[in-house]
Amino acid sequence: MYIMMKKTLLQISSAIFLATFACADVKSDNNKPYIAKDKSSDVDLELAEREAAPRKTGLDSDRFLVGLGSFDFHRSKHRAVAGNIEYHFMQNWLGGLNPFVGAMINHKGSVHAYAGVSLPIKVTKKIHLIPSFAPGFYLKGGGKKMGHVIEFRSQLELAYMRDDNIRVGLAINHISNASLGSKNPGAESLMLNISFPINRSKAEQKKQ
Repeated sequence: MYIMMKKTLLQISSAIFLATFACADVKSDNNKPYIAKDKSSDVDLELAEREAAPRKTGLDSDRFLVGLGSFDFHRSKHRAVAGNIEYHFMQNWLGGLNPFVGAMINHKGSVHAYAGVSLPIKVTKKIHLIPSFAPGFYLKGGGKKMGHVIEFRSQLELAYMRDDNIRVGLAINHISNASLGSKNPGAESLMLNISFPINRSKAEQKKQ
């Protein structure tokens, strides 16, 4: 009888010990902070890394540009009202160079048809700096003699990107034949440019 009681008490004691240990273990687990894996945090981290990375250059979509300004604006003798049209391709060669084709014509009949590359640089999300270079063919018409049929245009544009992706910029350019002809008078133009996106951006294409 004593042995049976002893076994029973031992079993009860063991059960109480195990139950106490189990409760203590559960309590310690409850005291540990719960860290939920939030998928949005991964997205936020990726966005933060993108912001910290150097700003990318190049176009997100093809763009059509129209401009209006003054050809040889600082010389009254040959000054003329000028307009230009350009098509910029979303190619991003060598990490950001975009090819384009275009033409300038002024009210005196001079025409400069050209093709070249631009390098759009995002100074901020809204402010873009766009240097470009384009060789082309020049026909003087009734305007200024440039010394050669081949003329090179170097341009720098400061532009503002609107929320609707229409970009408005002020550009100054220099046209020169690089001494290919016997004379190289050169000409500078001041242009107000507006460019419009033609197709969907790369980001929009990836969503589909």
